[in-house]
Amino acid sequence: MCIRDSSCPSLRAEQERQALARHYDDLSRYANDAIVLMDDAGRVLEANERALTFYGYTREELIGLDGRELRAPEQVGSFDEHWRQARERGGVVFETTHRRRDGTVFPVEVSSRAIDVEGRSFHQALVRDVTERQAAQQRIRRLTQLYAALSQMNQAIARGLDRQGLF
Repeated sequence: MCIRDSSCPSLRAEQERQALARHYDDLSRYANDAIVLMDDAGRVLEANERALTFYGYTREELIGLDGRELRAPEQVGSFDEHWRQARERGGVVFETTHRRRDGTVFPVEVSSRAIDVEGRSFHQALVRDVTERQAAQQRIRRLTQLYAALSQMNQAIARGLDRQGLF
């Protein structure tokens, strides 16, 4: 018998399993991205702390919510297509717009994966708020346009013979 004997292989295996489970819980709880686990019908079963922060729901409010309710109204129609792609391909990454509890929307990148655990089907979604990234991309686009205009003006100045021709 090895009920309390730490040298017992089955006890050691169980201790390692529990340690890994705690480690996984810590990883998902403190991740920078929202992690949402949904059942095969699209209902939220579990979510990490970041998801609660992103969406503004309490855990009790978020659990049981239909995943479609996290999408911005104009994006709800693409939910089923993304769901299907995640199931058929094993996973899919896409950008969309999500909605907070207060109705405000924000751009996100979603990595959605269909997973099977002990014969049951689930979907796991990692959701990253890309508001800052999109703002930076917009600034880069504006600066690129500005530099292109300045370059064209410089070329016109270099070729211009007189003031009238320059304008």
